[in-house]
Amino acid sequence: MLLQIPQIISNLQLSELKNALNKADFKPILNDNSQIQHYQLPLNSIEAKYFGQQVLQALQANALFISSAIPNRIFPPIFKKFHEGQGHPTKIESALKHDLENGLRLRQDLSATIFLSDLNEYQDGELVIEDNYGTHKIKLPAGDMIMFPSSSLHFLKPITQGSRITVNIAIESMIRQDNQRTILFDMDTTIRSLVRDNPEHDAVSQLSGIYHNLLRMWIN
Repeated sequence: MLLQIPQIISNLQLSELKNALNKADFKPILNDNSQIQHYQLPLNSIEAKYFGQQVLQALQANALFISSAIPNRIFPPIFKKFHEGQGHPTKIESALKHDLENGLRLRQDLSATIFLSDLNEYQDGELVIEDNYGTHKIKLPAGDMIMFPSSSLHFLKPITQGSRITVNIAIESMIRQDNQRTILFDMDTTIRSLVRDNPEHDAVSQLSGIYHNLLRMWIN
């Protein structure tokens, strides 16, 4: 399931975040040819810890994220900056993420990117994701997030002008299989719609029971 979540970072948070990141000390990350692929805030930096916690709080407060991801654990958010000529080649995310500092180790079921740069701050630099339904070119307004299965092939087209700053997030879901998460998300969306339009309908309790029984059956 490929899902866009709009304005997961509020405009107020976004302004504070961008002001701080413009002054932060991003470190170069090299590719296999010892060339700079992008820049990244060290996970143990004050900025990464402070703003990473704000990002985690925003995720936990977002009903659409909780419903679609059914998160169990989330890896500390990683802040990345790409300049002109930088991108990354086609890849699939690693199955496991390991934070050496705090010993956190999780299975990476879902990957998410929160866009922090305005669309007019850089040219090209689309995130390209391939799934069963084709190829998707993703370039979203600042504050929006795209989430997709970590097993998806994806790459980042090189920036041709300006700079692109994002937050990258690895999520371990309580539901390992993407097709099962999709069924639960569709069912939860239907239940919420029914509750909004006809809360006394008998189907509300029936569908809710089915949802939770499936959750019990599929949860890890």
